[in-house]
Order: sequence, then structure tokens, then C-alpha cells
Amino acid sequence: MPLSQTAGALALRCESRVNELARRMSRESFEQVPGYTRLPDDVKDLEIAATVRYGARLFLRRVTRSGPGGDELWLFRERAAQRAEEGVPPHLLLRAHALGAYAL
Repeated sequence: MPLSQTAGALALRCESRVNELARRMSRESFEQVPGYTRLPDDVKDLEIAATVRYGARLFLRRVTRSGPGGDELWLFRERAAQRAEEGVPPHLLLRAHALGAYAL
């Protein structure tokens, strides 16, 4: 189903607020994930916020298409691998992803 003109205009308006959204998501939404509050501030403020910004921009750019093209999901795979190496269980990664999608 094609995206309505109104929805496309809304996506364009949201793009300028991605930084604000990323900060809010990385500070409020993800606090529901066990262990998140124990992460160092630089991980939350830099790494997680950067990943949220990337995902939000990817979503807004792709909102009129069927999904990501090429290798645009590389950052999510990289972050998931890093968290796995740190011992974060996969279900917590999925929960954080779901919370991020919900907040967006």
C-alpha cells in the first residue's frame, strides 16, 4: 500500500527531531531494560544514542519503501555482536529493539 502524502510529510517533519528523539529514547525508553541503568553514561549518550539516531533516520528515509536496502542494517548487527561479547542476553537486545520501535 502506498504511503499517503500526509504520512510522507509527517516523516519529513520528524527527521529534524531525530537527535531529540534519540536522547529521549536512550534516557527514558531503554531504562525499562534490565541492566541498562548500570551502563556507563558514555555508552548510553554516545553509542546507544548514535544507534538510535541511525535507526530513526533509516526508518524515516525508508518509510515510503518496503524496507532497508543494501547493507543498511550493518550497525545493528555490529552492536548486537558487541553486546553479545559483553554477555548481554539476546532477549534483552530484542526487548531494547522493540522498545525503540515503540518509542519511534
